[in-house]
Amino acid sequence: MNLKIETITDFSGRELDLAREIIIFWKTQPAEDNRTRFGTSHPPCEAALARLIGNFAVLCLAYDTDTSPATLIGHAEAGRLHEQPNWAEISVATDANYRHQGIGTRLLEATVASCISQGVIGIKAYVLPYNYGARSLINSLRQYIPIECKYRQDCCDLEYTAIIG
Repeated sequence: MNLKIETITDFSGRELDLAREIIIFWKTQPAEDNRTRFGTSHPPCEAALARLIGNFAVLCLAYDTDTSPATLIGHAEAGRLHEQPNWAEISVATDANYRHQGIGTRLLEATVASCISQGVIGIKAYVLPYNYGARSLINSLRQYIPIECKYRQDCCDLEYTAIIG
């Protein structure tokens, strides 16, 4: 597999096209992955996702370029926090058929690097305690930046926090 990662920070009206591409990606994923990510077995509608994309600080897309056309096999995004605009919440998703190949790690590293270049000084990520893959992915950043993990009392998530800038 040949991997290409595209980092987007200026959406310039591409939000709806990007939303369509991401929704196609999620329609090919197991229903449980959708339920964990969106709270339902179906991805959100294009318009809702396009509005969400418009608020991202960065969107990274991973493509398998061995297919024609290139296939979206993962994405990561960082959305600025309203209460702390110089902080971002990061999310990563990898196609179920491409997991455990380092794609999530490459997406996360590209997203964090882009956040740093945009002046983001801290990141947050929320992970379900039984999602060992996501926990491992976030912990892989510990070699670069200090990461704090705490159990959130208001829900069952683990909250990871890192100062990056």
